[in-house]
Amino acid sequence: DTISILARIRVQGEKDLDKISEQKKSSDFMKFQHASPGGLDENGKKTKLADLREPYVRDKRKVGRNALCPCGSGKKFKHCCGQLGD
Repeated sequence: DTISILARIRVQGEKDLDKISEQKKSSDFMKFQHASPGGLDENGKKTKLADLREPYVRDKRKVGRNALCPCGSGKKFKHCCGQLGD
């Protein structure tokens, strides 16, 4: 491991250090611009991305794990249709 780390070491000269410091000083070095993530606009209305993220609404009542399975097998839901994969 030590030999592989030593083999990857690259010695930098003064010119390389000057170039790196100039890049850090320039305004384009750390400029991050991202698309709008959505949410609310200035007026408090939903934007397009927020419209796509509506919460899921069930048609029927949620089945508990220890309740009888709605398929009619007579087993508990956790041992029938709600069984987790192996």
